[in-house]
Amino acid sequence: MAGKTDMERLGLFQEMGYTTIGDRYVGGGNKSFNVSAHKNKQMLPGGSKTRSSNQVGYFDSKFNRVLEGEAYSDPVKRRRQERIQNSKKNIGKAFLPSNGDKKP
Repeated sequence: MAGKTDMERLGLFQEMGYTTIGDRYVGGGNKSFNVSAHKNKQMLPGGSKTRSSNQVGYFDSKFNRVLEGEAYSDPVKRRRQERIQNSKKNIGKAFLPSNGDKKP
């Protein structure tokens, strides 16, 4: 396989130049591929939505609730009722452990 090298055969590859001390900086030049991509606005939205209590600007014409007919739930009242129901389940007084052996 002592033929041409890849650079000679395909012509796609090239040996990169070497940078040494004292070489002058060669800028990239003016290689802008898409001028409008780095100037002006990047993305333009379809329009602006103003905040209001209306359904204007939303997809549905009516606000759909997640749970229909849901009621207000007061967590303090619910905890109090659960505590009262649990206290009704108790047969006697709260358990008090014995003091154990008394030291003289």
